[in-house]
Amino acid sequence: SGAASPRLPNELSVEALRAQAKEGPGTMFEKMRDTMRREDLTEEQRRQAGRNMREAGREMMQERVVEYFAAQTQDEKNAALDKQIDELARMRKEFEERREEHEKDQEPPGPPPNFQPPSQEERKARSESRCADEMAQMTAYFSAMQTRAAERGIKMPGPGPGGPGGGFGG
Repeated sequence: SGAASPRLPNELSVEALRAQAKEGPGTMFEKMRDTMRREDLTEEQRRQAGRNMREAGREMMQERVVEYFAAQTQDEKNAALDKQIDELARMRKEFEERREEHEKDQEPPGPPPNFQPPSQEERKARSESRCADEMAQMTAYFSAMQTRAAERGIKMPGPGPGGPGGGFGG
């Protein structure tokens, strides 16, 4: 990236994405898919948009972790976990519905054609920039969420490509 790279549209800034994510968690995934399909963006702009989306997602997830650890009682902790579990279940259902629609439209599954996963250097830099305490809290949070989901009879997906949380927050 450098000064020659065209400016990213405002709707793809971390702040705009964070605000949009608050409307509903599925909106950020929709935005990511749509952004990677845009033909008016350069490859570098798509990469920056992806970094911004990961940052907005990480901040959103960190807010949930903070909310959980700020809870004073086990009931409050369970309420915070239940809210997140229900949100993830809704997102999973929406994703499945979208996938079925795309299959009807003969659209190939998986990432959009222009999708570029983060490079090894980007993943390494992201990993090294994470605070150890924050990562420990996040791990404890996801463990508590798995336990709470099991108590409710809900099977949660295991860690995905992004590690705990199935890639949420990158």
